[in-house]
Amino acid sequence: IGLCCAGLLLSCGGGDLLSVIPGVGTGGTGSVAGTVTGLGSVIVDGQSYDDSQATLERQPDLQQSESLDSSDLQVGQYVYLTLDASGQPTRVQLASQLVGSVTEVTPAAARLRVAGQTVWVNSDASQGPVTVFSGYASLAEIALAQPVQVYGVLQADPVDASRELVRATRIERLVNADTLSARVTGTLVADGTALLLAGVPLNLATITNLPANQ
Repeated sequence: IGLCCAGLLLSCGGGDLLSVIPGVGTGGTGSVAGTVTGLGSVIVDGQSYDDSQATLERQPDLQQSESLDSSDLQVGQYVYLTLDASGQPTRVQLASQLVGSVTEVTPAAARLRVAGQTVWVNSDASQGPVTVFSGYASLAEIALAQPVQVYGVLQADPVDASRELVRATRIERLVNADTLSARVTGTLVADGTALLLAGVPLNLATITNLPANQ
């Protein structure tokens, strides 16, 4: 049974936390979510927004906000914009979908796995933003056990629609595994007595701040 929690993130570093953030795509009135496709002003999925008066931030541990400046915005990142009545952003929040160690790399299939979640590297602009690499020249350079941060979009696996993956818009090599708290994005699924996130069983005994009614 799927619990309709696409965009659920599990933080495994620093403290135990299970929290829900908005899913992928464009939000409702006053908000937009999408991929940074250009800079200058912030350009999200081809639409330009004047972010000169906006607060830029991220939540590295999914709890506390950390202020950033315009130089921290990079093409391929995923952002949430809070818009004022004139449609200009008052807040820009960076949010990656995966942080963890690489457990599998399959360059021929344009895939890798991070913290149990499948990641698809896109090289075809007709399928969405092409994956940007930071710290690597290509997927082939990524080695097992290296810590990475992945920005992207959660979607059905084009090979197996019963499964889901993250279509990567940006993959960044991290200096070490402690740089950011680990996180996984996926649909929370009840399988008998177990809860699975991105196909990985969750140990709820170690989790605090579990969302109500989940």
